[in-house]
Amino acid sequence: MPTLRPIPSKTRRTMCSAVMPLLMMRSMAPVAAEPVIGPILYVEDDAPGPLHDGSDWNNAYVSLQQALGAAFFSNGMVTEIRVAQGVYTPVPADGDRRATFELIDGVETRGGYAGVGAADPNDRDADAYETILSGDLNRDDAKVGTGENCYHVLTTSANDATAILDGFTITGGNADGDTPLHDRGGGMFNVDGIPSIRNCVFRANAAVDRGSGIYVGSGNPKLTHCAIVASTGSEGMYISGGASLMDCTFRDNPEGGLSVRYGSPRLVSCTFHGDEAVSVFRGGSALVNCVFSGAGLTLTESAVTLTNCTLHATEIHSELSMPRIVNCIVWGTSITGVTPIVDYSCIEDPLLAAAGVGNTNDDPRFTDANGFDGIIGTLDDDLRLRSGSPCIDAGDSDAIDLEVTSDRDGAQRFVDDPTEEDTGVGPAPAVDMGAYEYQADCNDNGIIDSMDITDATSLDCNINGIPDACDGMDIDGDADIDLDDYDAFTACATGPCAQPPCVPPLFSDLCCAIADSDSDGDVDVREFGVFQAAFDRE
Repeated sequence: MPTLRPIPSKTRRTMCSAVMPLLMMRSMAPVAAEPVIGPILYVEDDAPGPLHDGSDWNNAYVSLQQALGAAFFSNGMVTEIRVAQGVYTPVPADGDRRATFELIDGVETRGGYAGVGAADPNDRDADAYETILSGDLNRDDAKVGTGENCYHVLTTSANDATAILDGFTITGGNADGDTPLHDRGGGMFNVDGIPSIRNCVFRANAAVDRGSGIYVGSGNPKLTHCAIVASTGSEGMYISGGASLMDCTFRDNPEGGLSVRYGSPRLVSCTFHGDEAVSVFRGGSALVNCVFSGAGLTLTESAVTLTNCTLHATEIHSELSMPRIVNCIVWGTSITGVTPIVDYSCIEDPLLAAAGVGNTNDDPRFTDANGFDGIIGTLDDDLRLRSGSPCIDAGDSDAIDLEVTSDRDGAQRFVDDPTEEDTGVGPAPAVDMGAYEYQADCNDNGIIDSMDITDATSLDCNINGIPDACDGMDIDGDADIDLDDYDAFTACATGPCAQPPCVPPLFSDLCCAIADSDSDGDVDVREFGVFQAAFDRE
């Protein structure tokens, strides 16, 4: 039930606590109409009406609070609320700062709809049709400030996992109160809740104490494909208890990205850019497929395991902790305090590499570690692996959870590169080190998937059992790229190969199909760059 006061108690859902905000919501309705209750309610801030009973887009509620109240009293009949693009506040201008949106168990609240006026009002795209839940009641933050903003835009305390929020931007929360109820969790306040938050952006929220974007006092919320951005006053997210974060991004949070205190969250495929500090105090966190680019990681009295993570230009400091690092890439990174346990990882420090099992301190061969702007820790950094990386097929397959079947990109894990020798352990194919599994589009169909290896359709000009697109300029098929391949390459490069010949038995000076790496019918300066990179690594 949407409430005015986020009370951290499972006993707060009484009829009295429900009736007061409902009366307030009804007073906001422009037309006093009995709702036509169905499984789906519609919300559109400028719906033409005339009924405004939530029954369709034309007659949508103009307030999300009205829809939440109707769903609460529907006895389970309402299972979904669709909200059109626009800005929605918990109460009108100059309203009570304690007002907040609260999710309803058993109801999926979905934003990102085109709404009235679109060819298809049910067309859904959270980026194109941004749906904003705002704590800026007077919509004057840019001119006046945030003094009248809600303490918490969203409250999920005591919700169960069937309470779902999907496709919203949550912004303008200002938890600047003088009590623990109102000094934390400007974007989202959670105590004892286990809701599901999907495809949401928590942007420009503030708190004077903890968790400007999200505060988790206890419970175990699940966040999937969310971003915590531009939080001020305190860290972007604070966790004391549990939480599950999947494919979440932290950036531009000046007071740090994530703080864990006495908690044990699980982070899978999350990214921390730039100055996004992460601190864990007396926690037991597990991080899988995570990326730290220019960020910092501080561990105090904590048991933290990092598996298949990539940490570039990162500062790691641990006190009274012994972090476990496995299948990771730790490069350009300073490590101070207690020495971590490092196995099957690519780590620049030769002493740490030698101290563990299966480690290497060879260059991981990132695609572009500094990105186009040349600045470490920005969004254009590309920490994926290039061909010939010592991290390919070099990890411990038993160390990564069986349910983790994809990498940070969502691409398939455990992809074999037939041009590289497996140096890892565990069930074949050996997993790569780092957050990204090396992918090769060997069948040249524009889709990187397992079929590139198992059912490739490109030519095998040199008859070595490997699709030509996977050979990496090994034109003569002898498993290395040397001067013989160079001679064959230059023979092809003397003029365009409109129809690159492939005539067995192999004649290397005729096998232009392999040298034509971009498949444009000729072998030119673009292919020479590919050949040079491949030649240098052999």
